[in-house]
Amino acid sequence: MKRWASILLVLILAVVCLTGCGKDDSDTKSSRKKETAQSTQKTEPAKDEQKAEPAQSEQKTEALPSGTTAKGDIITFGRYEQDNNLDNGPEPIEWIVLNVQGGKALLISKYGLDAKPFNIKGNGTWKESSLRSWLNNEFLNGGSFNDAERTKISLTDVYSGYDQNYRLEDDPYYFDPEDYKTQDYVFLLSYREAITYFPNSGARQCVVTDYAINNGADVYHKAESKVVGMWWLRTEGSMSCAEYVMENGERSDIVENSNGTLIVRPAVWVNLQ
Repeated sequence: MKRWASILLVLILAVVCLTGCGKDDSDTKSSRKKETAQSTQKTEPAKDEQKAEPAQSEQKTEALPSGTTAKGDIITFGRYEQDNNLDNGPEPIEWIVLNVQGGKALLISKYGLDAKPFNIKGNGTWKESSLRSWLNNEFLNGGSFNDAERTKISLTDVYSGYDQNYRLEDDPYYFDPEDYKTQDYVFLLSYREAITYFPNSGARQCVVTDYAINNGADVYHKAESKVVGMWWLRTEGSMSCAEYVMENGERSDIVENSNGTLIVRPAVWVNLQ
C-alpha cells in the first residue's frame, strides 16, 4: 500500500508541475505580445496626430508677363476687387494678350472691372476725360499693382481721334490732331483696335464683375447665366461722345460721357523683358 501511495503522490506532483509550467509559458507569450503592441504604438503616430501636423504655407505671388507670353494667352497681373466681397480682399486681374511685338505685350482686362463715367464733366475727348485720369492715377497707383508690376507697364503714345472710316489727314479742318494725342500708362482701346483684336461681335461681348454691377453697371443676360455690359472705347464719336461697345458686341456712340453705367476694361502695354 505504501508503495502505491508513493506512486500516486509522484503522479500528482508531476501533473501539478506540468500545469504550472504551461501557464507560465502562456503568460510569457501574452506579455510579449502586449510589449510588441505597445512598442508599435510608440513608434507609429496615430492617424489623428498625422492629420494635426501643421501644413507649410507659402505666400503665392502673381507671375509677371515674361518672354514666354504669347498672343491669345490669359494671364494674371495685378489685383482688383471683383467678387464684391470686400472681406476677402481684391482678386487677381485676368488679362487677354491681344498682341506681342517689340518685346512688349498689349493686354486688356478679360472682364469689365468697374462702372465709371467717361467724363464726369460731360462730353469731350479722351485727353480731358475723368476716366483717363482715374486709370492713370487711382487705378495704376492705388494698390492694383505692386512696384514690380508697375515697372512692367510701359508709357504708350495714344491717339483717340475719330478713326472709324477715315484717316486724320482726310479731314484736317475738323479737329486739331494734338487734342487727340496723349501718353498714358493705362488706356482704353480705340474703335479700330477693338474690331481688329475682336473681329466679331460675339468676341467683343464682355462679362461684368459683381463689383462693377454693385457700382451701377447696366447688365444684360447671355448664355450660361453670365451677364454682359457696354464698355467704353477712347475714340471720339459723334457730338463729342465717346464710342463704346454695346452689350451685343456692336459699336455705338449715343450715350453721354457722364453716364456711369458703362464698364471699364483697362488696357496696357507691358514689357516682357
